[in-house]
Amino acid sequence: MKEYVILHADIAGILINAIIFTATAVIGLSQLFNMKKARYADSLKGIFDEIHNISSSKDRDTFFKMDLNNCQNISYADRVFVENIIDNYTKISYIAYRKMIPRKYIFEMYSGLFIKMYEHSKVYIERKRQETGLINYAIYLEGFYYECLKYRQKRNLGIKLRLDRTKRFDLLHSD
Repeated sequence: MKEYVILHADIAGILINAIIFTATAVIGLSQLFNMKKARYADSLKGIFDEIHNISSSKDRDTFFKMDLNNCQNISYADRVFVENIIDNYTKISYIAYRKMIPRKYIFEMYSGLFIKMYEHSKVYIERKRQETGLINYAIYLEGFYYECLKYRQKRNLGIKLRLDRTKRFDLLHSD
């Protein structure tokens, strides 16, 4: 009888420990999930602030009014301005392309902007790559451009897919 009570006490202890462990694990996992959501929210807020900043909007308007197809006639100050805009969008593209944030939000809200940004600056980017030998200049902007095209075509958002993939873009996929 004494062994029977000890056996039941051991089983009861094991069950209580298992319940406590399970509850702790569930609470810990939910906290990790909430931390991930908070990190994503913070990252998205930073991107939204960058894109919707009043000075960014004015700079973007100025950028889109510039003729980047004739790169030789651009002054040094305008080159710095253009490269800053391209670099800012390349950074955002890197974050989205590497899936550091949920890409669906960027695709849903800004895929058109990224497509327009790359198509407007494509000639300038190619010329910059040739002049400086930096074959990876704005490579994530280009890569994310193709991802945005695929997203918009998949959802029939009025853009036909133009996949003239380059070796540089294929290099992005060979991690």
